[in-house]
Amino acid sequence: FPDSIVLGVEIRARVARYAQERVERLRRNDPDEFTRKWLQRIGRDVAVPRDDDGDDGDDAAIPTYHNVNVIQCNAIKFLPFYFRRAQLDKISFCFADPHFKAKTHRRRIINHALLPEYAYILREGGLLHVITDVKDLFEWMVE
Repeated sequence: FPDSIVLGVEIRARVARYAQERVERLRRNDPDEFTRKWLQRIGRDVAVPRDDDGDDGDDAAIPTYHNVNVIQCNAIKFLPFYFRRAQLDKISFCFADPHFKAKTHRRRIINHALLPEYAYILREGGLLHVITDVKDLFEWMVE
């Protein structure tokens, strides 16, 4: 992922906050030069990345996680405001709320009304990944 920008979009504030904190911890444990200077300025301990040889060598080969972030928002309402047409290579939906009742299917993150929105921001040939542990939801989405 070092050459890609990864953005997580989460509707639940608590989950988004956890993911943001996790990214920050990853950045602190594996800081690049900018992060090292920033951590030193605020008086935090700085971990110096090590390559496989154990020396302070090739820092470029060590991930810094500055291309990863998380925002908290309602993707159903606001996703098109964050991305331009054909900007994304991949969209992944992880363990979306299944909304089992037929009358609440419209609230599903993948539904017939939202497919054109995803097609708009996904480049031609882009991928849509869906991860779920609910077989009925998976079959409904494939339909």
